[in-house]
Amino acid sequence: MGDVNAWCDYLKGRGVLMTKGPKDVPLLGIRVIVFDDPEGYQIEIQSVL
Repeated sequence: MGDVNAWCDYLKGRGVLMTKGPKDVPLLGIRVIVFDDPEGYQIEIQSVL
């Protein structure tokens, strides 16, 4: 999967709650989602706008 929206749909379909996003960050030219893994680490996935 190459885009943030596809990852978001995939993860939400498996019960993962997003901490942030999907959200565009125009200043950085990215779209981002953030979520916590089962051990509490924050994972961020980005794609280019």
